[in-house]
Amino acid sequence: MTVRLGIAGGTGRMGGALLAHLHQDSRFQVRAVRVRPGSVPHQTLPEGARLVTTGAELFEDTDVVLDFTSPALTREHITCAKGTKVPLLIGTTNLTQEIWQHLSDASEEVAILVSSNTSLGVAVLELLVEKTAKILKGYDIEILDAHHHLKKDAPSGTAKALLDVIERSLGVPVEAITHKTQRKPQNQALQVGLCSIRAGGILGDHYVIFGSEDEVLTLSHRCLDRRLFAKGALHGALWLRSQLPGLYRMSDALSI
Repeated sequence: MTVRLGIAGGTGRMGGALLAHLHQDSRFQVRAVRVRPGSVPHQTLPEGARLVTTGAELFEDTDVVLDFTSPALTREHITCAKGTKVPLLIGTTNLTQEIWQHLSDASEEVAILVSSNTSLGVAVLELLVEKTAKILKGYDIEILDAHHHLKKDAPSGTAKALLDVIERSLGVPVEAITHKTQRKPQNQALQVGLCSIRAGGILGDHYVIFGSEDEVLTLSHRCLDRRLFAKGALHGALWLRSQLPGLYRMSDALSI
């Protein structure tokens, strides 16, 4: 059965990657692509897709909506998902606490998947970090994220997600510190070193390092092609379409 998609953020990098990939994927039919008024995607629209400028139009006649926009637009899309009961996959980063609360409320009525990185490999990395943190309690933990020099945010949304995974795994508050910050005496928070590199054309590398006096274990993921994010998002969309209301992560969509 063909899945009807709505895509928010058609002029962005992720929107372009999705549109380029969807020309070759018969499992999906793009019904609507949301753009700013007067804007046109760089990619040719698949046959039957229409450009829209509002959330109401985006959610009309769709089975799943993919959102890679801004926090303000994402908040609007959450409201639309709740009203229409159309599942929503969110890849937008830097969501506020108010938006997260809105997400939590809406997920009681519709399936919503939130992921700052839709790579299936990163979803596996999160599961490995979660399990490793439980096993190697007491080890120092360091996170390194490396991206191209045009990336606006540091640390990356993926690095923040990995911090959340560690906090959730160990059940204690996590305090991210930089190497310019002198480590404080241990308190109730777990101190995790966090370093960001922005150089050249690095697409996205993430490392989580567990170290003791005797050994160092490194878990890592490297992006070789931006298409992996589009492939992962579409995998998540297929999975999300058949889920009950709830708030999900990419790791929930893995076949394990």
